[in-house]
Amino acid sequence: LLAALDQGRFDLILCDYALPSFNGMDALTLTKERCPDVPFIFASGTIGEERAVEALKARATDYVLKDRTARLGPAIQRALQETQERRKRKQLEEEIRRLAYSDPVTGLPNRISLSERLEEFLRAGDQEQGPAALLLMDLSHFADINNTLGHKNGDLLLQKVGQRLKRA
Repeated sequence: LLAALDQGRFDLILCDYALPSFNGMDALTLTKERCPDVPFIFASGTIGEERAVEALKARATDYVLKDRTARLGPAIQRALQETQERRKRKQLEEEIRRLAYSDPVTGLPNRISLSERLEEFLRAGDQEQGPAALLLMDLSHFADINNTLGHKNGDLLLQKVGQRLKRA
């Protein structure tokens, strides 16, 4: 199981609860440690209500009784759809965070990011820290560039300056 989890990318794991040489709950625990976002569905004829509740508390996505296999298709569809929605939500949250903490033109950290980093730095001031520096730059007559050459060219200038700062 561990070798398969380390090698493969799974959309879903379907596992019997009663395995001949391995415990289904152990399989669930190992899977959630290595691949926490992969849906895990138990298929069993012997799981029972108490074990099913225990499995769901241990983060199994669902369980299907072997005498009710008609429920398997919908359970798989639901699990895959929920996983896709979680991944999409996570991507959107990361994008919102990126937009909130970086300048949209240059991609460099913005004032909010600077303020938070400075607060963290100052709060940790009593702990041993290395030297720190703050660089303040100003593009002289930048407003003239925007006014004479247009905002598009002003943005291009800012992007080029940002790229040079990132490289430096």
